[in-house]
This record gives sequence, C-alpha cells and structure tokens, in this order.
Amino acid sequence: MNQLLAIAASGLGAQSSLISAVAANIANLNTPGFGARVATLTNGPNQLVRLANSPFAGQVIPPGLAYSAGATLAQDVPSFGDQVVPSNIPTHLAVEGPGFFMVTNAQGAIWLTRAGQFTLDGQGYLVLPGGYRLYPPVTIPAGMTFSIGGDGRIVASDGTTLGQLQLATVANPAGLLQVAPNLYQATAASGNIVTQAPGQGGAGTVVAGALNGSNVNLAQNFGELISASSAYQMNAKMVTLANRLDQALTNLQV
Repeated sequence: MNQLLAIAASGLGAQSSLISAVAANIANLNTPGFGARVATLTNGPNQLVRLANSPFAGQVIPPGLAYSAGATLAQDVPSFGDQVVPSNIPTHLAVEGPGFFMVTNAQGAIWLTRAGQFTLDGQGYLVLPGGYRLYPPVTIPAGMTFSIGGDGRIVASDGTTLGQLQLATVANPAGLLQVAPNLYQATAASGNIVTQAPGQGGAGTVVAGALNGSNVNLAQNFGELISASSAYQMNAKMVTLANRLDQALTNLQV
C-alpha cells in the first residue's frame, strides 16, 4: 500500500502546483506586463516490475512490465502577451510586438521586463518603481519636455535627441527565469539577449504613454482551476483509501 500512498501523494503535490500557478495568474489579472504562468504536468518515473524476456514458471515472458509512479510538475514558465493599454503617463512605456525593456539592478546585472512603469528619478533617469534603471541609461534634464517615438528615440521639445531606447529579444521567452516581480533573467533555455533598436531585427516598437497588459485569460484559468481542484480532491481520496487499506492489512496481521 505504500506505493499507492506515494502515487497519491505525488498527485497531490502536482495538482497543488497547478493550482498555485492558476492562483498567481488570477491574482495578477491587472498587473501590467505580467507574463501568465503556464504549468504542465508529466508522469512520474516508471517503477520497473519485470525486465523484458524474464523467466517465469519455466517460461520466458518477452514484454517487460513497469508502472508510472504518479505525477510531477514538468514546467512552470511565463507566457507574454501583446496587449497595449493607454495610461496617459508620458514616461510609461509598452512594447508592441516582441521584446523586453532592459533594466539594471543595484549590482549592475541586466534584467528584462515588459512592465514599463517608468518614472523620472531625482537624477533624471528613467527608473521602475523598485529603482531599477532603464538600460542603456537615459538622462532627461529637469523640467524639459520630451517625447518618445516608436523607434525608441527620445527627443526634446526643441528637437534635440536626448537618447535612444534599446529593446532585448531572446529566442525562447518561456525560458526566462523570474528573479524579481515582473523582472526576468536570461538563461541557457531562453538563449542570449540580443539588443537592438525598436522596430529593427524582429523587435517590436515602443508605445509611450501606455503599458503592456497582463497576459492572463480569466475564463481559461477558471477552467483550469476547476479541473485541478477536482483532481486534487480525487488524489486526497486516494490517500485516504491507501491509509484504510494499510489499516485493514495491519488488522489482518494481528
């Protein structure tokens, strides 16, 4: 009965992971730039019962025999959308199409985001609410009126170019590793960061005064929540059944 208990327990853990992913998605329904989590399961490692061509009762049984020992989380990766929502705040930025804004943390590491809630800090740099500075850095003189074009050029009201935004693309955005809220780091799975001007090399364009919306499909997530919750309840019943069978076996031995 220990095998039954282990399989049911793995099912509880796997379905709990799915429910957690759905809960995170629903909680971030209105979070700008949020990449919805896509979680999938796979069967657990096979438990070998009999090798192929095993002898049994004077015979050779050609096929082997194994069973799947439960379920486990296969992946939990982000999926980014293209929705652009006007915010009417000039320093807010969205990407229309592929690409991410690059920011630096306190240690100078480059992280990626589609949550372009930028504001000007006291030094004139464009920064996110957490203090992460846009990369490459751009300085806007105090009190100066400026605009940001779709090609990423930052131009003062007198026509002076103040800077040029760059976007980052990766071969596989689902392979990005989340390192902070709405901030991601490139990994071997995502591929290296390729930096280019907006509208060039497959990168999207920049929309000023807007934000990328959350990529959460509420109806789809509700459906997944119902399915995962039902599966969780069934696995919980299997745990109870395994416990009852163990108790019955113990009573027989006594």
